[in-house]
Amino acid sequence: MYSQLAAGERSVSTEQAIELVALAEVARHEPRSAGYLRTATSCAGYREALAGTEFLDAFDRFLDSYGHRGRYESDWALPRYREDPSPLLYAIGVHLQGLPEDLSAREAARAREAADAWRDFESRLTWWQRHWLLNACAGRYGGSNSTMCGGTRPFGSGSRALIHPRTAPDTCRSLR
Repeated sequence: MYSQLAAGERSVSTEQAIELVALAEVARHEPRSAGYLRTATSCAGYREALAGTEFLDAFDRFLDSYGHRGRYESDWALPRYREDPSPLLYAIGVHLQGLPEDLSAREAARAREAADAWRDFESRLTWWQRHWLLNACAGRYGGSNSTMCGGTRPFGSGSRALIHPRTAPDTCRSLR
């Protein structure tokens, strides 16, 4: 129903892809880096060709974070990105052939869409759903209330009665 709410936190693969696009934007602002990455047919001498550039420093930080990963990474016979970064360098070169990307504007738009979806979601709930579902969803999906189903807590605002998770509605238990 609301893909922004269902998506949750970004995966490591998503973060890696976003950082790779950001690397392309770093290279785009350095003629030497951009020229090399757009035209390189082999990445064997990339360290020497890009020595002293901001791009190479950023790329090394990227490899510190993601160099243990690789294409088809469950196959240990294939090299990790730290061992053979050519797929990454090639992907950056392809990004450089396209238009520049404003990642901060894209992130701001994504955050606005998620906030709008959350408000729309909340506005369609009954008081009962608001009490149970929002408490469960907030902790899981980053809403405004961080109480999650899982422990004993007061039932309703100001009530002294306590509800245990085993007696909570099925919808709440299924969101754990």
